[in-house]
Amino acid sequence: MTGSLPRAQWLRWAGQGPQPAVAAYAVRFAVAEALSARLHVAADEWCELYLDGTPLGRMPDRGDAVRWFYTTVDLTLSEGTHVLAARVWALGAHAPAPVMSIRPGLWVATDADSPLGPQVRTGEAVWRCKALDGFAFGDKPSWSMGAVSPMTFDGAVYDWSWASGPADGWNLARAEDDARLLQPTSLPPMYRADRAAGTAIHADDAGLDDARSSPLGKAATRCDGQREWQRLSDGHALHVPANARRRAVFDLGEYVCAFSRMVARGGDGAVVRMAWAEALRTKPFSGQTHEGDWGNKTHRDRVDGMYFHGIGDTWRMAGGGTPRAFESYWWRPGRFIEVVVETAAAPLVIERLSLRETRYPLELDGMVTCDDEEINESLRLGVRALQMCAHDTYMDCPYYEQQQWVGDMRPQILCGYVMTLDDRLPRQAMRLACDSADEGGLTRACYPNRGRCVIPSFCLWLVTTLHDYARWRGDRAYVAEQMPAMRALMQRLCRDRADDGLMRWPGNEWNYYDWVDGWERGIPPHRADGVNGLYNWQIVYTLDRLAELEAWLGATGEADAARALADDLSKRCLGLFWDDARGAMADDPARTRFSQHTQSIAVLTGRLPGAMTQRIGDTLAEDSGLTRCNLFFTHYLFEAFAQLGRIDLLHAYLMPWRGMVRGGVRTTFECWPQDREKGLRALPPIDAAFTRSDCHAWSAHPLYHLVASVAGIQPAGFGFERVRIMPRLGPFRRIRVEVPHPKGTMAAEFEQDGRGNLSGNVRLPEGLEAEYPAGTPWR
Repeated sequence: MTGSLPRAQWLRWAGQGPQPAVAAYAVRFAVAEALSARLHVAADEWCELYLDGTPLGRMPDRGDAVRWFYTTVDLTLSEGTHVLAARVWALGAHAPAPVMSIRPGLWVATDADSPLGPQVRTGEAVWRCKALDGFAFGDKPSWSMGAVSPMTFDGAVYDWSWASGPADGWNLARAEDDARLLQPTSLPPMYRADRAAGTAIHADDAGLDDARSSPLGKAATRCDGQREWQRLSDGHALHVPANARRRAVFDLGEYVCAFSRMVARGGDGAVVRMAWAEALRTKPFSGQTHEGDWGNKTHRDRVDGMYFHGIGDTWRMAGGGTPRAFESYWWRPGRFIEVVVETAAAPLVIERLSLRETRYPLELDGMVTCDDEEINESLRLGVRALQMCAHDTYMDCPYYEQQQWVGDMRPQILCGYVMTLDDRLPRQAMRLACDSADEGGLTRACYPNRGRCVIPSFCLWLVTTLHDYARWRGDRAYVAEQMPAMRALMQRLCRDRADDGLMRWPGNEWNYYDWVDGWERGIPPHRADGVNGLYNWQIVYTLDRLAELEAWLGATGEADAARALADDLSKRCLGLFWDDARGAMADDPARTRFSQHTQSIAVLTGRLPGAMTQRIGDTLAEDSGLTRCNLFFTHYLFEAFAQLGRIDLLHAYLMPWRGMVRGGVRTTFECWPQDREKGLRALPPIDAAFTRSDCHAWSAHPLYHLVASVAGIQPAGFGFERVRIMPRLGPFRRIRVEVPHPKGTMAAEFEQDGRGNLSGNVRLPEGLEAEYPAGTPWR
């Protein structure tokens, strides 16, 4: 714990039992005169903090035992008595998979010189606690893979007055020492905004049991209630009579991550379920299967004949005439919301139905547009996907997993560099990934996470992600802090060598690369001992970047060693994997399988002879027999196209993003089905597109590539002290970009005529110089 704070202990509640559990903590204190004070608050797993019944926020940000974060809250207190209270959630397996737990409890400290310290500091002040009844948590759907469980909340047994402070039934909280390392979060407060529940697109009298099997729009049981539900979304009350069933489906118009909120009174015995979905379905829900929830989608704006099935929360009404506020315990993601109401013998009045959006405050400070409006619209989808997949950690997708996968976060972070100067989330993400290393040096594929998953390729992408940071931001001290983990990681991976000197991937790990047909669980073809062309070329690629980092930090010996190993390995790769007849690098030593993936990484090493590089470029353009990249790995395919000068191919492979626009989606997909001949250059019908997640930020990378590959704006070295400008528009006729830089905003506009003649204008902030590489078609 930081030395600037006085020592505080952790509180546990009396009778603390197994998870899941929800508990209240509170302390009553008095101040003799108005004052301002600062609190530092942590909880395990998380809490909601209140002062005199007013919410102060949810906290802390997710971390682990090495970095358990606390949140700082500024208070303004008037003279008199006050109550500080916290509701602490400890859900165990029912919490999102990235939520860690050591031992549930609450920790509150103050600044060392604060007069408030003795009255509120845990372990010193007299805190009381009690278990909060009324919460039950169901099993996560089998397809959720890490997201939150559905909750049933019983308002009739809940203590609605807990935030007012200790009363009968409260016990003295037990104070204990805790060995975890506390540190302040480096992140800003999350973005919060209240918003309406959306546009009512359907209403009927389906109930809790038959809603999933009742089609929308053309349902035989449809009632004329859309207007009343729309009035509810607009801020007016909805009256539901006794012994009635009502259902409505709302369209938010865009993808949203938000807390569900409802204020209701009366309705003794009534039940309300509020569920979320990314997309409507063409078939009713048949069970908790991948096919049942990942597929059966069509144009996302279609309503008639579609079905709703999602995940959410159920609220049992408290009854009585006092309005009660209900809220989901965790934010929910999606575009569509279903509300189902069943009343008993008493009528129910829903006074307000609303949402509170939440995400990291990631905004587009830069700008990129081109002459193709369909591509421009796809970039807007990418921006929204990036926002929805950024919270107190990065997330692969908000609907299914909510996990910070290291491979996913690299293109997310690169997009962030061309969007904003805010690098707090990337820095925290890389630190946490380094913290996850095991005794041998292998870092986890997703972290924070309660389980263990290692993907060797993701270990390598972590090194490359730090290299990206050094180029685009260049905090030398931060990079040096992460380098011990990078060295240990590469030493561990490079220890597994076969008899022929090639690298073998570690046994018993998930050797995933991309979701493509023919690669079981995303694992490319390999020799029985684990030797694979793609993996070996990626190690060469990573060793070179590690050597550059070492040299930048002045570690010349380490840089020379990494470069020598890359030299040796690249020669072995050239001898074993190059197939001259095919004009391509093989995936396997037997040279029977070939992929775009291996060609891309081999090109990106920059270690191939010129003629070989040219032949691979031709193969990528012409050979339909290559295993095709899916959306994740197209980032590296696009990098290779840019290095080859083939912006025409990059442009051609943007077809899936055109398909997303035409399909009515609001964010970028996780996957796209492959055409056997043309791969991602073809566009299957949207109803045949098995996309899995509708919101996956790894597919937002065209935003980065239009800046870095098409406009050709990139750092000319570590620290972004100079900018390299090499525009290559290919089939694009015009592109405009604005890129945030520590010295100011860079702006560029390029245009080419029908004969390929390029003209343009560049405006750089004062003190930033540009480099124009040889062969640049514009000056």
